[in-house]
Amino acid sequence: MNKKNPRISSRTGIKPPSDWKTFFEIGFKVSNIHTEVTVGEIKGVFATYGSVYRAKIVTREVDDSENPERSTGTAYILFKPVPPRPFWNESLRLHGRVLRIDYRNDFRSSDSFYSYPAESLELGDYILPNIFVSEAKFTQSVKFFISYQNRKIIVELKYGEPMYTFKLEFNFDDIINDIYSELDVSQQRSHGSITIENKYPAKCWVLHKCQKPKDKFNWCIDDFWNRITKNDKMPHFHKDNDQPGKWLVFRITFDLDQIGGLN
Repeated sequence: MNKKNPRISSRTGIKPPSDWKTFFEIGFKVSNIHTEVTVGEIKGVFATYGSVYRAKIVTREVDDSENPERSTGTAYILFKPVPPRPFWNESLRLHGRVLRIDYRNDFRSSDSFYSYPAESLELGDYILPNIFVSEAKFTQSVKFFISYQNRKIIVELKYGEPMYTFKLEFNFDDIINDIYSELDVSQQRSHGSITIENKYPAKCWVLHKCQKPKDKFNWCIDDFWNRITKNDKMPHFHKDNDQPGKWLVFRITFDLDQIGGLN
């Protein structure tokens, strides 16, 4: 099998609804795949268009003790968040085959999230009720997630040199008092912030740089988050190498014009 780069061809499938940009995630069925193609190759093709969250090749069982599963030539791809542009208008060719790409609204992650891009994350403390003092601020690729199913708040961010992706997680039940919100319309763009105090420090993960699939049929971003505990060595989380467990109060600031069209 010759390993060629995918190139634009001329086959289209079922397209997403016109409001796809408002989705938190979007999934596709991909068919006419060569049966020897691995999930890493499939993920690599689609990762050029956006953030692939999950890739799965559909298999069938065969009478072979060493390789009991075989690809059926069909895969499912889940993007989270949605890609920046509609690549499905440009059919792809991989290893000599034209890929058929069909939108699927039933291929979704197991949890229901609400997701919003954020302008910044600040960590600090209250010196008086509702008077927050920021001690660390992050502005690179900050994302805010609410999971009502698991009753959690999750914040992702990038920091460091080289750049690492971190994930902080807070439980609804650990929030102290009310969530404090502020609105600032004094500038050219409207900004809003929420400040949350917690009983316990956030749980923290770092995204593993070496993302290899656990087998040739399945790949998922959740498999590559490494939990950081108190005694673990970790990439620098802050310029003074402070650990996230130092802080119990965090503030998220949003550009309201940027998220106004999201649900």
